[in-house]
Amino acid sequence: MTQIEVIEGEKHAREFFALEEDVQIWEFLHRFAYDETEQIAEKFTGPHPNLGRKIWKMFVRETDSRRSVSVLCTRYRKMTKNLHNMPFGTEMKLNLYYSLDIPVPEEFTREAWRCAKILLNKENLVEEFEMKTDEEVRTDIEEEYELMEGLVKKRMEKIEKEENGKLQEQRRQYYQKQKEKKQQEAEAEATAEVTVDVLPSPPDNLKKIPKKRLSSQMLENEVTAPPSKRPRVYYSVEDDVKLWTHLLSKVNSEHELNPKSGKFWKEFLGENAEKIMERKLAYHYGKMANNLHKMPFDMRMKTVLYYALHIPVESRFLEHLKSKTDVTIDENGCIVAYNSFEISGEADYIPTKKPTSRRTSRLDIY
Repeated sequence: MTQIEVIEGEKHAREFFALEEDVQIWEFLHRFAYDETEQIAEKFTGPHPNLGRKIWKMFVRETDSRRSVSVLCTRYRKMTKNLHNMPFGTEMKLNLYYSLDIPVPEEFTREAWRCAKILLNKENLVEEFEMKTDEEVRTDIEEEYELMEGLVKKRMEKIEKEENGKLQEQRRQYYQKQKEKKQQEAEAEATAEVTVDVLPSPPDNLKKIPKKRLSSQMLENEVTAPPSKRPRVYYSVEDDVKLWTHLLSKVNSEHELNPKSGKFWKEFLGENAEKIMERKLAYHYGKMANNLHKMPFDMRMKTVLYYALHIPVESRFLEHLKSKTDVTIDENGCIVAYNSFEISGEADYIPTKKPTSRRTSRLDIY
């Protein structure tokens, strides 16, 4: 059935070729491509449909087609590109490809080789072909199936072999690690046994030698080689007394007092002292300042140190000091003015906590 499309602006309607018309054209051309008597395909000897008008006049006359000759020539050129999609058998298509010298598309090549023995030239034109018998076609299909089955089987065997190889490699690595682990454990046990048997115990005379405290060495201006690991420095009350006494001696000096700086303690430690000890004393001064009220000094000395070093006064010591003289305190709790003549030089005792025994701690004496 002919499809007709009317386009606006054109004087005539454009008619499209239906599938039935294309089939009718190919069947008409096949009469000239195949000899029914000899049952063999022949080269087209008459005027070629691509150029000749005589053959299309014959087609119009025999089929009563309303198409013009020029339209049929144009249609033929387009039809050659879709011959492999027409509803014909493989043999009929090969007859037309061979007779009309139409290039064979790649889509049709596989189908043609399955049913016929074909020889193509460089332009993909059929030079000769011979249809296979049913037995040959069946044999080729079986061989192709066996070939595909063999390829699939080989592929599966290859995959299985690779998987087995990976599994064996993983097992080998696992057992190798276990073996190395056992060897390391055995070597560690053997080393431990040898160490216990070989290493001698330290002599008794070394055990009895007491270690000298680093703080005492520092206060005596002794310089020793730094150990591989520095011991922790502990300060006794006697050490703190020496430090406060040194600070008191510097109160009336012209130099600015800055005990929080390591350089301030260089004179106290000596020229050969290590800088780390200077920094440690500067750090220890902060702790000393919090416990000045507990030192075994009289009230006058404590007050002078609080005032000169600008240290915040401990609350209970401040109450006791206010009971003795007039004291002015700034917002930080430091003494800014006081009457030194009203402070006695005797040591006073103010307990910082409830007594737990008859013995009085030296750190609780002002």
